[in-house]
Amino acid sequence: MSSRVYEDPIVTEIHAIRDKMVADCDGDHLKLMQEIREHQKKTCRRVISAPVVVQSTEQSDEPER
Repeated sequence: MSSRVYEDPIVTEIHAIRDKMVADCDGDHLKLMQEIREHQKKTCRRVISAPVVVQSTEQSDEPER
C-alpha cells in the first residue's frame, strides 16, 4: 500500500496564488487583507469571511440534542 497522498492540482494552484499574494505583501497578512478590501471596493465583490448561519424557523417534533 502506498503512503502517497493525492495532490489536487486546483488546491495546489490556489496555494501557490496565496503564497505569491503573501510574498507580494512581504509576508504581512494585515497588509494583504487591506489590499483585498481595497480590491473588493473597486470591483463591488464581497469577500466572505465566515459562513452564514441560517437558523430554521420551522419547528420539529424531534427533541433537541
